[in-house]
Amino acid sequence: MNNFLTICPDANLVARLLLNDNPDADIVSLWKVWHTAQYPLVAPTLIFYEVSNVLHQYARHGRLPVEDVETGLQLAHRLNIKLIGDIFLHRRAIAMARQWRLPATYDAHYLAVAERYQAQFWTTDKRLVSAVGADLNWVNLWLAAPE
Repeated sequence: MNNFLTICPDANLVARLLLNDNPDADIVSLWKVWHTAQYPLVAPTLIFYEVSNVLHQYARHGRLPVEDVETGLQLAHRLNIKLIGDIFLHRRAIAMARQWRLPATYDAHYLAVAERYQAQFWTTDKRLVSAVGADLNWVNLWLAAPE
């Protein structure tokens, strides 16, 4: 039985949090709920590669001051996300990518971590949720409330 006391956020969700400057935003509230409840956070090791790339791209395109990239990385690491990466995870990610005909294994790594830790997986990726959501009831789509 899954009681979902662990959360597996994807890089897009972390990036949304880091790039948000409104302390009352829904994404901030979501993270506060998790923090208050002391839910452990888990993710594949690739999460910080992806987050650093998002921050870099925002700075590269003038949407984020260059000096804020380092600040964002520091904040991301302070989220205390336990990083997972081993051969068994990669094998499961490949199997999951095949099973749901995903175009790459990146997203499947998050799914494999969430499956292993019986965690809720949270993403902003509608296509991924559409691909697996009917089969995996622990996959959640986060949508920002209209402003």
